[in-house]
Amino acid sequence: FDDQAIYFGNNLISSCVRLGDLVYARKVFDSMPERNTVTWTAMIDGYLKYDLEDEAFSLFEDYVNHGIRFTNERMFVCLLNLCSRRSEFELGRQVHGSMVKVRVENLIV
Repeated sequence: FDDQAIYFGNNLISSCVRLGDLVYARKVFDSMPERNTVTWTAMIDGYLKYDLEDEAFSLFEDYVNHGIRFTNERMFVCLLNLCSRRSEFELGRQVHGSMVKVRVENLIV
C-alpha cells in the first residue's frame, strides 16, 4: 500500500464525511490496509462532526492501541474536543502533555 493509495483513501473518507455518509466512510477506513494520522483524524473528526462521541472515542482508543504518535495538529484539536465533550479531563491533560512533548505551538482552536 503506497502513499498515493493512502492519500486517495483519506480523500474518499473526507468526501463521505462531508456528504454525511459515515457508514461508507468507515467501510473505506476499515478496508485500508495502511492508515496514517490523517486517516485516523478524518474518521474521528467525522464522528465528532455528527455528534457521535462514542464512536469517536472508540476509534481514538484503537488509534492509541495501534501505537501511532500524535503528530498532526488537527488530531490534537479533535482529541481535545472529544475529551471536552465526554468530560474526560484526565485524558485531556494527557493529550495536552503530548502536545507539549511534540511542541505543537501557535495552535489556534
